[in-house]
Amino acid sequence: MINPIEKSWGVMHRHVTPNKCHAPFAQFRIATLAFPTREAPKNWPSVRRVCHREFRVIDPKDIRVLP
Repeated sequence: MINPIEKSWGVMHRHVTPNKCHAPFAQFRIATLAFPTREAPKNWPSVRRVCHREFRVIDPKDIRVLP
């Protein structure tokens, strides 16, 4: 059985890398980091189908970053 991280990587890979060449690493990094904030919400039905049991929507207000 595939764990949730592997599933989420697969979903991200299908939305970020197909038929695209991110020549400099910086472009790939930008596309990868944009996936959870921009691409996943736009493509939520397909993301939800793959990662339906392991993930839940978290309110950003409930997240804090420790220094």
